Amino acid sequence: LPSDKARATSIHTDFAPQYDLLLSDSNPELEVLTALGMRFLASAERASVTAALRELAEGYHAWIDDTAKIAAKDLSGDLLSTATAHLKSCREAYDRIVGGVHVLEENDKAWKAFQLANRAMLHQRARTEWLKANKPTSAPVESDDLRWRPFQLAFQLLCIQGIVDPVAVRG
Repeated sequence: LPSDKARATSIHTDFAPQYDLLLSDSNPELEVLTALGMRFLASAERASVTAALRELAEGYHAWIDDTAKIAAKDLSGDLLSTATAHLKSCREAYDRIVGGVHVLEENDKAWKAFQLANRAMLHQRARTEWLKANKPTSAPVESDDLRWRPFQLAFQLLCIQGIVDPVAVRG
């Protein structure tokens, strides 16, 4: 090939992280919510799951309201307008989360897909924990300790309505 200084002559990539990033914990009060358990979401009755998901959503709604009160009391000017804009986005996310729960209540295919996704993640997480522990048992244990972080589950819920009916969320 002709020598061209504008073209790359080699490409290199690393698959391993070069920096350890410590995980942050979420609100410990949320960790006790039944809705975060992968096994629960994969196998419990639909009404129990959707009730637990609504509880998660209502906790988020309460947090939004509390944060709005604090912002109104403690902030002014640009800080208040920025907080107000962010809280508006939070309210939109809340509406989408509630919409996702509604889809799970009403749409059999979406409900089954949600259960299967949680079952798959439960299997994967159990196997990962089992391998990390050097296979202390004859097979992975799918315990109730395998849980979503609240933001992970909320993200799934806010996407469901758009997956089932993309026109509905654009409208």
